[in-house]
Amino acid sequence: QALKKNQSYPRRAKRRHKEGRVKVSFTIHQSGAVSDVHILNGSGSFILDKAAVKAVKKINGLMPFPKELKKSALSEVISFNYTLN
Repeated sequence: QALKKNQSYPRRAKRRHKEGRVKVSFTIHQSGAVSDVHILNGSGSFILDKAAVKAVKKINGLMPFPKELKKSALSEVISFNYTLN
């Protein structure tokens, strides 16, 4: 949920009518720290790719694991869809 709240459509991409889907992988550590942010599949637009990475980095420290979860880190993949209406 926090990722979708941090996703914004870059104004420059809107003006240029850029659309696309960006798939990003990252690691969340038990403390909520985010690392190893990488684009798996880019949108073809540097602007959109950069916005997706920025959205992931914004959650750094916001999502600590519940104490019941015994893992020290989780690897995640998420897709960001940028479409103009």
